[in-house]
Amino acid sequence: MRNRFPLKNIVLALVALVILPTTGSAIEVAKYGSDYTGKGVGVRILSMGGAGTATVNDVSAGFWNPAKMHLAPLKNIGFMHTESFAGAVNFDYAAGRLPTEDHHLGLTLMRTGVDDIPNTQNALKDYGKDGLPNTGDAGEGNGVFDTFPDGSSERIDESAITYFNSSQYTLLLSY
Repeated sequence: MRNRFPLKNIVLALVALVILPTTGSAIEVAKYGSDYTGKGVGVRILSMGGAGTATVNDVSAGFWNPAKMHLAPLKNIGFMHTESFAGAVNFDYAAGRLPTEDHHLGLTLMRTGVDDIPNTQNALKDYGKDGLPNTGDAGEGNGVFDTFPDGSSERIDESAITYFNSSQYTLLLSY
């Protein structure tokens, strides 16, 4: 009887099973907080591991593959909000297809931002060890939060803390 599967083919198949899965990477992980291109948009496509370039058929085509905007329904909108780093970095996405039958026009707006960042630059009461201004004692006016050998330290004036936001906006127009 003739051997249908020679030992050489079996060994090659096992080697291929071991080597091939390690050569590729399906998902790119974001390298920093505002890397919206590493995260992607659209819940359906993100649940498929970010395979949106070929499979997109909704308004998220403006991000993944604008050439497929014609597959989105005429009146289509999409929204998404995600948080990273324990809610410190927010990502907001809104997209829509403008209702024209002759043209395929889409609009995408993305915002990546960190909100309520405390600004403590003017909050240090740099009065030195005695806690009184203009006495010239140790640590007064040096711009450093001093802790003294007796355990006392300079204070932060919480009413002088202000807050600010840092955001990055991206607008994509797909035709």
